[in-house]
Amino acid sequence: MYLSKGEYSQFSLKGRIHLLQEFGMLVNEKFIDEVRIKIYSLYGFYVEVVYEENYIIKAEPILHAGLLEYYF
Repeated sequence: MYLSKGEYSQFSLKGRIHLLQEFGMLVNEKFIDEVRIKIYSLYGFYVEVVYEENYIIKAEPILHAGLLEYYF
């Protein structure tokens, strides 16, 4: 199975999380103030998952690989 960033973005938040749980690999996790951010690798691209108070509020592909340096 292959999925592009655009195809991934068309899924609902619940669908995106399911795909990450099934096929993604956790790459990094960090905290900024009270916000937890996890980075997953999925089908050759990276996805940023943002949590506030243990709730996922965002799961979006990282548009440019150069932005990864801000997560590590």
